[in-house]
Amino acid sequence: MTLFSTDLAVRTPGRDEAVEFLMRDRPWSAYGLGYLERTSGVPTSLVASASPTAITSVVVQAQLPQLLSIVAIGDPEGIGASIESLPSPPSSGVFSIRGEALSAFERRFNVSSAYQMRRLRLGPGRLEPRPGPRAVRLGLDDLEPVKRLYGMWTDAHQLPGQLSRGIYYGIYAGDQLVSVAGTHVVSAEFGVGAIGNVLTHVDYRGRGLASATTTAVAMALAEAGCEEVVLNVRQGNDVAYRVYRALGFEDHCTFIEGVFHAFPGRR
Repeated sequence: MTLFSTDLAVRTPGRDEAVEFLMRDRPWSAYGLGYLERTSGVPTSLVASASPTAITSVVVQAQLPQLLSIVAIGDPEGIGASIESLPSPPSSGVFSIRGEALSAFERRFNVSSAYQMRRLRLGPGRLEPRPGPRAVRLGLDDLEPVKRLYGMWTDAHQLPGQLSRGIYYGIYAGDQLVSVAGTHVVSAEFGVGAIGNVLTHVDYRGRGLASATTTAVAMALAEAGCEEVVLNVRQGNDVAYRVYRALGFEDHCTFIEGVFHAFPGRR
C-alpha cells in the first residue's frame, strides 16, 4: 500500500468492491462494468484510491484485442494517485476520463489526441422508436460486409469479438450493407449496455437508417436485461446528437476520450 496523503491510499480492490463503487453511477461507469462482466472475456486489472472509510476512485485497465483501454471513475486526486502508482504503466492505449481529472492523467502519460464527448443515457421505458426500415441482426457471417462499410473508421481487430458476443443490427440494400449499429459492452449482470460503431454509408444518409439500427440495438439490449443503455457523441456532432435525443436518449455527463502514450523512459 502506498500512502499519498494523510487520508488517501492506493490499493488493488476486489472485483465486488470495485463493482459496488462503479454501480453508484451506472451510466458513466458502463464501460468499466462491461469489462468486469464475468462473461466478457476481457482481461482487466484494477487500482483504487481510498479514504479511511471508503473508495474514492477506481481505474480499470481492460486488455482488448490489440488495444488497451483505461477507464477512470471518481475523485480526480484519487485517479491521479492511482495512475502514478501503476507498477508497469502501459506503453499506449485509449482512455476515457472526466475533464476535471485530465490534468492528473497528463502528468503520467502523453495524450496524443483528445476529444470532448457527451455521454447519453436511455433509461427504462424511454425509447421512442421512429418509423423506418427494418434492421436485421448481424453476426460473424456478416463480418466482411461490416468491414467494408467501416473501412478504416473503426478497429477491425475488435469486430469478430463484438459481432459474436455483442449485439449488432444492420440494413442491407441488395447485397451491400449500408447502415450498422452495435455494442461496445453488454452486461446483463450489471444491467448496462453501451451502443457504438453507428455508421451509415454516405449515399444513404438522411433516410432514418441510423435511427432504425440504433433502435433495434437498444430494444435488444432491453430484452437482454440492460436497464441502462448509453452511447457517446463527440461534441459538435449535432446531427447525431439530435437523432439520439429524438429516440429518447438524455444527456448524462461530458468527458474526454483519447489516445495516450507513455513518456520516454518512464515505463
